Formats: sequence, structure tokens, C-alpha cells
Amino acid sequence: MSDINKKTTDHSDSNSEESDKISSIEKKLDIVISALEAKPKRTKYLTAQMIEKEFGIDQRTILNRSNLPPSDKRYIPSLKMNGRRKYFERKVINRLLNPAK
Repeated sequence: MSDINKKTTDHSDSNSEESDKISSIEKKLDIVISALEAKPKRTKYLTAQMIEKEFGIDQRTILNRSNLPPSDKRYIPSLKMNGRRKYFERKVINRLLNPAK
């Protein structure tokens, strides 16, 4: 009879451990999901690196297309503020890279 009681208490301990593990995993998932859903700082201008992170398009593609003549349909307008770094206006990138609604 004591063996039956021992098995029952062992089973409840394992359930407790499993529920602790599950709650720990749920907390970690909540942290990850909230980090993914967090909105990045919305700046007016983006660099090619920022576009790559946000939209998943290679930064070299963006930079190469900004060097095309403006008459080319693949041209992406850019501007240089200081130095060599090119900046792209967020609303233009959104319009070009997001599908039309």
C-alpha cells in the first residue's frame, strides 16, 4: 500500500515540475513575442542597413538601385546628408516595397 502512495506523490511532483517548466517557457515566449511586436523607432529616413533589417531586402540591392538613372523603373530615390551614407525616405520605401492596397 505504501508503494501506491509513493507513486501518487511522485506523480504529483512530476506534474508540478512540468507545470513549472511550462510556465517558465510561457514567460519566455511572452518576452520574445513582445520584443517582436515592439515597434522600432519610426524615423523619417532609413539607411540601407535599416531597410534590410525591416524589409528583408539586401542592402546592396537598395544601394545599386539608387544608382540607376531616375528614368529606370527600378530606381529608388535617395539623398546624402553628410558624408557618403545614403538615406531613403521611409514613406517612399513603404510605397515601393509594400504591395498596393
